[in-house]
Formats: sequence, C-alpha cells, structure tokens
Amino acid sequence: MQFIGSELYFKGGLNEIFMKTIVPYFLITFIIFFTDCKKSVGDQIQLPPITQEGRNTFGCKVNGTVWVPNFKCRPFTNPCEAMNVAFLNAFSTSILPIGIALNARKEVNNSSSYFHFGTKYILSPPKSFITAKGNIYDSLDIQYLDDAAGIYNKISGRGGEFEITKLDTINKIISGTFNFSLNNGTDSVLISEGRFDFKLQGYCLCSN
Repeated sequence: MQFIGSELYFKGGLNEIFMKTIVPYFLITFIIFFTDCKKSVGDQIQLPPITQEGRNTFGCKVNGTVWVPNFKCRPFTNPCEAMNVAFLNAFSTSILPIGIALNARKEVNNSSSYFHFGTKYILSPPKSFITAKGNIYDSLDIQYLDDAAGIYNKISGRGGEFEITKLDTINKIISGTFNFSLNNGTDSVLISEGRFDFKLQGYCLCSN
C-alpha cells in the first residue's frame, strides 16, 4: 500500500511538473521555431548593392537566379568556405600591378556551386596583372562549377565584361561589375548583374 501510494504520488508529481514546466517549454519552442521558419521562407535573397566602399561583397545572377556566397561556418571546416579573396602584388615596392584570386561557394540543400576568378599567367607578372580601371575579362581565368552540371568555362571567341570601376590605391579599394556567358561543352550559363567591392588586403568568409 505504501508502495502504491508512493507510486501514485510520484506519477502525480511528474504530471504536475510536466504541465507546469515542460509543456510551456515546448509551446515556446514551437512558437519560436514556427516564427523563424516563416521568416526564413519569407525572406528573399538579394544581390548586394553596387558599391565602391570596400564592403567585401560579391554577387551576381546565374541564369536569372540570384547567386551570393553561402556556406555556414562549421567546427573543423575551412573558415573561408563561403568566399576567399586574395590579391598578389607583382612588386614589393608598389601596390600596382596586382593579381586577383577569388573563390566563392554557395550551398543549398547539400548541393553546391562555385565561382573561380583568377589572374592568368600568375607566375609571370605583370603581363596580365591589374594596372588600372577597365575591362580585365581577357586577363582572367573564370570558371563556374555546379554539382549537377559540371564545370563551365569561357566560351572561345566570345567576349565578356569584368569591369574594374574603382581602383583606389590610397584607401585600398577595388570594385566593379561583370557579365558574360560560360559553357560546359553541351550547355551554357549566363552570368549577369555581377558586382564586387573589396578591400585590397583580401577577405575570408563563412556564413552565420
């Protein structure tokens, strides 16, 4: 009888604790989760604005769809997984001419796509290095990689635009826009409304 009474008391105590603490906790958690889900679904990914302030931004449209770097920061992974930008000085005595190497990644639902922009002839500066504002498309190796479609490269004989619109060696800012088509041998991809705005010291990014 003592045992049964204690068991009933124990069960009654658990029920009271459950109703007073655990149930409200789950209700609050559900409300927060539901609110966050609605917010994330409702938010629209947008291109960064075209700026010339060294904001360390990069984005474009791939076949009309907004593409911005996105790879969540994770323990024991590369902290530059979303984007890594480096600049190489041709000479130690001056900022210009410079080479550029940019790698950017976008991950959505475990599917990834990548951009690579790199100065050609990196071992023989300053032949293709950046010396002034203008279109440097012909001086770059450009690739777009997609998990499903493979590697897209420049289309032979077809020009494009990778325009340096600001090159400020005092404040160390490089900014510009880009538009071009790439091809993987059987299919092409249109890169449009591209823009970038970097500090010349380089940049490393993973997303929150």
